[in-house]
Amino acid sequence: MALRSGRSQSALIREAIDAFLQQQQPQGRLARLRQARGLWAERTDLPDWSALRGELDLSALALEP
Repeated sequence: MALRSGRSQSALIREAIDAFLQQQQPQGRLARLRQARGLWAERTDLPDWSALRGELDLSALALEP
């Protein structure tokens, strides 16, 4: 690719990294998180996460000497 484009391999890598980082902008991520807010709020088929966390906490305490 470097030979065909007339650019160095390093320049191509930097360009690819810059393009990747532009796609991963925090603003875009924040907007996606805001859009997903409450997505599972009305679901009734999901477990009680607080109870599950409590069970895990209790089992972790039981493992401590």
